Amino acid sequence: MYPDFKIKVVGHSLGGGTAALLTYVLREQKEFASTTCLAFAPAACMTWKLAESGVHFITTVINGADLVPTFSAALVDDLGSEVSY
Repeated sequence: MYPDFKIKVVGHSLGGGTAALLTYVLREQKEFASTTCLAFAPAACMTWKLAESGVHFITTVINGADLVPTFSAALVDDLGSEVSY
């Protein structure tokens, strides 16, 4: 109905991670192939390889001192190993 309209998915924190994942899902459909994403401090919710594949259509904004975007399952495992030393 509106062929010139484009979708931009936006989210913050866990919503930012969800927005990024939703963008991948939408882009798999021909009519939503131009969908882009703007994620503010997104939670780490995908592999590094998947994240790198979205650099052309997902923009993230992260405060350098923010813990949420840099806190991953691997980091929790490392922290657990250090604490239970």
